[in-house]
Amino acid sequence: MNSKLKPWLLPVLSGILIGTSYIPFPPWASLFCFVPLWLFWSRQTRFRDVFLGGLTTSFVFTLIGFNWVTYMLHEFAHLDWPIAVLGMLFFGVIAHLYVPLAGILWFMGQRKFKWPERLSLWLMAIITILCEAYSFTLFDWNFGYSWYGANIPIYQWAEFIGFRGLSAATLLCNLPLYIAWQKRKQNAGKIILASVITGFILLNLGGLWLKARLPQPDASFKTLLIQASTENSEKMAAELGKGYSNEILNRY
Repeated sequence: MNSKLKPWLLPVLSGILIGTSYIPFPPWASLFCFVPLWLFWSRQTRFRDVFLGGLTTSFVFTLIGFNWVTYMLHEFAHLDWPIAVLGMLFFGVIAHLYVPLAGILWFMGQRKFKWPERLSLWLMAIITILCEAYSFTLFDWNFGYSWYGANIPIYQWAEFIGFRGLSAATLLCNLPLYIAWQKRKQNAGKIILASVITGFILLNLGGLWLKARLPQPDASFKTLLIQASTENSEKMAAELGKGYSNEILNRY
């Protein structure tokens, strides 16, 4: 049983890496978060396992990154906590189906066209990027935002390629690190790893330059935002004309 379950730790690991690399977490694993899942896919011979591997990854990172949906269902939809938890689990299954979809498309293409290994790896990465870029999600997000959220200078390149382009570049970096892991016992693997690290450092230095080239503003001002603490039940009562309007106004 352990030998059967052990390979499935790879999709789980990818889910954890993705989930803990997005806001409010720093993007510590964004450049290699898909590597475990891609390793899992490359070893599979059955359509079902490729799909379930992708679904496992998306389910895990959705539970980590969108756990607040549980509270939202309880607070705004007025569902009991057990039902809200079930709603969160259902959301975890359907929220990011682009991941298993990418695996399915790659696996079917590999079966039909018998791509050589190098081309197959490239297409695995590109299909994942395209599925991520054009997928429908209830809450719009991508892998580029996390660089901005962590204030890492590389996000300045979004000026030219946008945050979607930055997201695609982030996912594409998983490919050389996938190859570096496969060749980790060879000098080639170490060279690839060093190249990715060097490129990342240079892009961040370029981000600092992009920011420094902006002209200084000729004036500045300070602002302060204040929001009154209002219970959702009071908001709903005010919206339905059942009171609390004056109380809310008085707080402001």
